Formats: sequence, C-alpha cells, structure tokens
Amino acid sequence: MSHSDENPPIQMLNFDQEDGIAHLHDKNWFPSLGDVNDRIVENYGFEDRDRHFRYLAEAAFIIQGYSGIRIDGRFVTVPSDLTPYKEAAAKFQKAIQKVDELSAAIFDIRSDATADTLLAHFDPKRETSALMKMLGQAMHILVQIEQLEGRVGNRPIPDWLEAFCVHSQRFWHSEKGGGTRIIFEAERQTRITPWVEDVYVSLTKRLNVDVPLSRLKGVARNVPAYRPETEPNNGDAG
Repeated sequence: MSHSDENPPIQMLNFDQEDGIAHLHDKNWFPSLGDVNDRIVENYGFEDRDRHFRYLAEAAFIIQGYSGIRIDGRFVTVPSDLTPYKEAAAKFQKAIQKVDELSAAIFDIRSDATADTLLAHFDPKRETSALMKMLGQAMHILVQIEQLEGRVGNRPIPDWLEAFCVHSQRFWHSEKGGGTRIIFEAERQTRITPWVEDVYVSLTKRLNVDVPLSRLKGVARNVPAYRPETEPNNGDAG
C-alpha cells in the first residue's frame, strides 16, 4: 500500500444546488420578507426601502446556503447548520436494508419458473436484470458511505456566517457610511450591531434556520471593519 493510500487527502464536499433536491424539502428560498423589511427600515432609519429589501433578500439566500462537509480519512465533520452525520447515516442504513430486501425479492422471482415466465412476458428486454446490476452498484456505494464515522465534539460553525457579516457591512457602509465593525460587547457596541442582530434573528426565525445568535457573535468578533478597496482599512470601532 502506498503512503498516499494510508493518508488520503482531506476532502471538502459541497451540496450540488443544481442537481440536488434537498433544497426543495428543507429550504424556503422565497420567504415573505415584506413585513420584516418594513419594520427594520422604520426602526433603523434607512431611507431607501427597496434597496434595503434587496439587501434582506440577498441575506436570506446567504443564510440558507449549504456549508461544506469535511472528510478526513474515514471521519466526517458536518457543520452545525446541516443534518448531523448520525441522522444522515441512519438514512443510508435504512436504504441498505431496503436495497437488500428488493434484491432478494427480485432474485426470488427469477428463481421461480412461473414468476420468471410472467416477468419475461412483461419485460422482454429483461430490464429487471439491469435493475439487479444497478442495485448491486447502489449497495456498494451505500456500504462505503455507511462505513464512515462522524467526528465527536462540537460541530463547526456554518460557512456562511462570515459572508452574512460582510454582506451586512457592505450595505451599511453604502447607506450609513462608517462604523462597520460589528461589536456585540455592551460597552463597545457599534451602531451597526443592533441592526445586524435584528436582521439575523428575524431571518433565521422566518427561514427556520436553527443557528443561534451566539454563533454569529463568535464569528463577528473576528471580522474586520469593511472599507472599499480605495480606502485604507485601519480598523473601525465606530
């Protein structure tokens, strides 16, 4: 066995939003945000209601993004905004059982002269033989996945939290000017912070995204103040 086989590279997997169907079931891509927008615009004194709505809609897309899944050897690390590995693994275990049962049922049909004669009449091209081959391939794939193990301990924060912070900073800068550093500590809190908190809490509640505000606070403290590239970024506590 080669050295590379013993230490396979770490892989990062991302949900395929073109061919995947998960977002049709567990994401609400077009939520009603009009009432949220009206309240926040009024409370924080934004002049252009439509521009704020566009910001809010883009923030909703960011919050509903899918974080990457890390595979390190046989261990899987799943961020806290996605289904825990244990729950996902249970779905594969159930699928393995069903594939095994279906394969056994079709084999039982093919092993019986009467049943196989009837099958041949309605399936002259023997499509069920192709199905048996596909089931075998599916079983091989499912078993490979089922043999993975989930990492223990606290799960990583979602990938999109920092993107949400930067998106909010950019909009604040364009509408309000400076003071783009998001600081939650009461004695140092900046003007942008209550607005960011209100937007985040309102959107995660409306979108059914179970990532608490504490996770945003942890990320925001490490996000520097935003300034356009034409301006020097010397930090911004204002």
